[in-house]
Amino acid sequence: MKMFKHVFLTLSVFAFLVFTSCSNDDDNQGLILTDSQTYDLYGVNNSEVMGTITLYNNDSTAVVLTVQLAEATGQSHPVNLYFDTANENGTVAVALNDINSNGFSATNFTELDNGADITYNTMLDFNGNVKVEMSSTDNSLVAVGDIGENAFTGNSTTRPLNETNNSGVSGMVIFVERNNGEALVAVQLDGTVDGVMHPAEILNGDITSPGTVAATLNPVNGTYGESRTSLNGINNASFVLYSELLTFNGHVNVMYSSTDNTIVAQGNFGANN
Repeated sequence: MKMFKHVFLTLSVFAFLVFTSCSNDDDNQGLILTDSQTYDLYGVNNSEVMGTITLYNNDSTAVVLTVQLAEATGQSHPVNLYFDTANENGTVAVALNDINSNGFSATNFTELDNGADITYNTMLDFNGNVKVEMSSTDNSLVAVGDIGENAFTGNSTTRPLNETNNSGVSGMVIFVERNNGEALVAVQLDGTVDGVMHPAEILNGDITSPGTVAATLNPVNGTYGESRTSLNGINNASFVLYSELLTFNGHVNVMYSSTDNTIVAQGNFGANN
């Protein structure tokens, strides 16, 4: 992916212009913004795009959702609010206004696209995320951000994943706590193979005495060296909470490919630290 050329523009410059002109509601009443909640937007697929997602309590039209890129890319980007976490394939909850070439989007709404009523307070506990696409002709993701119950508390634990079998692959696994207590498992590796998807899993037991598979993680994309998995979306996981992982008797294995189960990196966590 080509590196973006950025021009920084702050939210304050565009807030008035966009708030007073952009809406996906037929009845675009005056905006009276009171409370707000901000979430992080982070780059994916080697993108440098990052920024913030902010929910505003608008007394007239219920919710205003803005997306502000830290640095504008000089082009517009489709952006939508989805159900579920950013690591799952949820459906679109609200089609948001595109991020403009200055790096800003604002949408005010009173209901989801399925007709369900929505308020600022219910959005604070919403099971959802925001995804930003490259362009109208390229739907590859450049940035994502979890909101509501899926947002992060700030608690995390990082453990090393060490090279095995002279693979040249190593890195870390990061366990991150969500507002609802569940966990995101992020694997970040160097030395992975471009174009290869490396299977990853959590196993019971120590690496010296491995047990059965406890959870199958999303494979590590060898091109980018990253994988993110929401444990609540795993069928064979007997645990989903961050607190459970801190004391879990387990380890992480990363294999070479779907047809070659040679372990290229692994590491203990939880009770095996």
